[in-house]
Amino acid sequence: MGLGSGITDTRAGEGALEHYHVTTLFKKCSRRSWAFCHVVPVCYMLALTCSILAPSRLSAQHVLGQVVDSTSGLPVGRGFVVLLDESGNEVARSLSSEDGRFSLIAPSGGEYRLRSERIGFGASVSEPILLTTGQQVLVRLPVTALPVRLATLIVPGRNRCSTNPEQGASTVLIWEEVRKALAATVWAEEQEMFHYRMYNYRRELDARRISRIAETGAARSGLTDPPFRSVPVEQLAREGYIVERVDGMWYYLPDAYVLMDQQFLGTHCFHVVRDEDERPGQVGLAFEPMNDRNLPDVEGTLWLDENSSELKELEVQHTRVRYNIRDRRIGGTVRFMMLPSGAWIVREWQVRTPKINVTQDSREVRGYASEVDGFADTGGEIYQVSTRNGNTVFEAPLATIVGTVFDSTAAWELPGAFVSVAGTNFRSLSDATGRFELTVPLAGEYVLTLEHPRLDSVAAPEQTETVELVRNSSTEVTFALPHLRSSLGQLCGRALRSPDSRVIFGVVRDSASGTPTSGVTVAASWQSFDLPTQPGGGILNPRAVEAAGRHAVVRELREEVTTGGSGFFAICDLPATRPVRLSAEGYGKISREASVIFPRQLGDLLLMAWDKLPGGAYDFEYAAPQPAWKIDLALGAPRQAPVAPPSSVLYGTVTDSASGEPLSGVTVIVNNGQRVVTSTDGQYQLLDVEWRQPTSQIEFRRLGFAPVVLSLQVNSPNGELLLDVSLPQPAIRMAEVVVEGERVSVPARLAGFYERREIGIGEFLTEEDWEDLPTAEVADVLSRQPGVTLAEWRVLLSRATYSCRRSGVSARVWVDGVSVSKEFIRRIDIQSVVGIEVYHRIADGPLQYSSAADRISPTAPPQSSSTCGVVLIWTR
Repeated sequence: MGLGSGITDTRAGEGALEHYHVTTLFKKCSRRSWAFCHVVPVCYMLALTCSILAPSRLSAQHVLGQVVDSTSGLPVGRGFVVLLDESGNEVARSLSSEDGRFSLIAPSGGEYRLRSERIGFGASVSEPILLTTGQQVLVRLPVTALPVRLATLIVPGRNRCSTNPEQGASTVLIWEEVRKALAATVWAEEQEMFHYRMYNYRRELDARRISRIAETGAARSGLTDPPFRSVPVEQLAREGYIVERVDGMWYYLPDAYVLMDQQFLGTHCFHVVRDEDERPGQVGLAFEPMNDRNLPDVEGTLWLDENSSELKELEVQHTRVRYNIRDRRIGGTVRFMMLPSGAWIVREWQVRTPKINVTQDSREVRGYASEVDGFADTGGEIYQVSTRNGNTVFEAPLATIVGTVFDSTAAWELPGAFVSVAGTNFRSLSDATGRFELTVPLAGEYVLTLEHPRLDSVAAPEQTETVELVRNSSTEVTFALPHLRSSLGQLCGRALRSPDSRVIFGVVRDSASGTPTSGVTVAASWQSFDLPTQPGGGILNPRAVEAAGRHAVVRELREEVTTGGSGFFAICDLPATRPVRLSAEGYGKISREASVIFPRQLGDLLLMAWDKLPGGAYDFEYAAPQPAWKIDLALGAPRQAPVAPPSSVLYGTVTDSASGEPLSGVTVIVNNGQRVVTSTDGQYQLLDVEWRQPTSQIEFRRLGFAPVVLSLQVNSPNGELLLDVSLPQPAIRMAEVVVEGERVSVPARLAGFYERREIGIGEFLTEEDWEDLPTAEVADVLSRQPGVTLAEWRVLLSRATYSCRRSGVSARVWVDGVSVSKEFIRRIDIQSVVGIEVYHRIADGPLQYSSAADRISPTAPPQSSSTCGVVLIWTR
């Protein structure tokens, strides 16, 4: 059969080959109508080819064609066509379509052959094809369907071969079918032609591999790298299949690349096996390392269906495991699958690594005994495969979870709740009716968790449900948010000890992965304040200490719990109004420290901060309507050596016992030495407090109020101590005092100075403080005062609020009631000065010498219009 110049017809019986110079055919098709391409006997299968090649001539060596049955002439699809060079090596491969069409590109000109490969059928090899550079050839490849019947294969016994399966008479037939599937798998991976949805996991199992202790996993999708890939065969030959690295012991499995490599084939023996009990209807190609292999290696079996010849599974066992462990469960499994198009993929894979327990045993020759006491499985499964254009070609049977989330506290369905499979990223959101549905590639017993903001508001612990998942089946689950009373009972396992008891609960997670972490120690610490009893009995309110000369004991208390399997913890019976510090530690890591103060009255503000320094401010305020609060912790920073303990801080608020209003101007004195004056909001703070043993004395004094004197036994000398006190007004009349002596006239503008000095709120200097100084500079007098520094004529007060000290804002200076610039101090003659007042905080000074902006919040960062502290200078 000929069509003109440059077109040849070659027939050679079975495996006959027809090929045509496409360039010449293209010219004929392009010169005539397109109908000609459908009429000419060979162009019936080149209509698509003509349309592709019409725009421009191709420069590479292309082989285009169709595989047809040699008897019927019908197209043969779902197979591969391989291009072989003169040495018989594969240089290109193409998957034929359903109508048998294929396209191959030769790397250069030369003589080539075509080989047709279909699983379960004998290979057909064509006559030589001569390609010149830039030539395109059309080929019609007839093949004869000769099914390979592995079911009739006789196993000659366990022959320990010394050659690879390509050379063994008993293994060559089954190896050829294995090689087809492996080569097709490699080709599909290299083409990146499929979109996968897969689930990767790590499972912890007991020694019997029956109970799953824990599982973490994640679903992912996309045009990904090969889901299962081993390390290069050269590395395996050099290091072995079990390698100890800095990040653990690694167990490797061979993939399709390794199994087909000549280095693997040349170092392993192969023989055919059957197992009618465990694997009926399958035949296997078993392999094992040769005797001269001294490194950890693998042995195993490639199992095929004896009727269809399809490769089903690779089962592997590791050899030469450490401590002479012999357990055939140590190894892995790889499952293969052929897609409807004829392409092959790895659908499932699993590596089973042992947890080995080694103990000293003098009875053993080696001096120790070893056993496997658990397994860690790493693996994955592809549960959906789609083509690039979005057509789904495979979907595994899945398990379905459906259910409802119900809010029992409000008696209605709860929308917006997340239902998740613990340890995985499979999750679903409940709809407006509280319904949810979740489809997962899982089977067996799993734990579902519920997340919703309402869980925190009712102080509910983590809500979980255990379900048994079955593929191709649906499981119904109902979640119900509990009432507060039952929530606290679940959290603590008992009722709270007192109405003032509080609860902190939450989950500890790894900061890197976000997964819950079990076996972590969570510690809460706080100070107990054992207040003196009243004369008639009963404990004094810690915010209303009204007795003088009483003895109180301050102790550091600590409560520790361990997180469960889901990382959950709960610490109960924490105090209200006392600072509580919370942190987690485990596996060489620690979390940030949370500081919390619960309000006494439910609904008031809860104070919270992260990594708060002693005496530092709380960063957050939350309404706390419930006696429980949720705080999640993250293990992140590595544990470090203990640092020097922080300096001690005493702080609190002084109030009027009658009205409850904060009291300013109250002098707080510790051990007749350190002292501070409360601000307008009644707050005070003393840094670096030196607690004496066995007791320290703290005095609270203000004119018009009865003093409160406490004797404190402080058993935790470092850190911070919160001490709130209420001062009572005395119900007594002061005796009349008659002062006789010389009457001294005081100018009206100095009256305030002497009145304030009498009260003692600020710091006061008079002529007696500088009369013996050799110099007469006001700056020298001020700089000699403790806590006062002059920098470029700016007056800096070291005992100002923390924000002022940090920002370096100077104090405001007034001379005879007039605000002056800092440089004005240089012009004042000390001999003309009667007195000086120093107030380290603007809020402590007289109201008329501070602006409204200065007094908004003494702890707020200074604004442009405000200052930090006041210096008043009075002249004659």
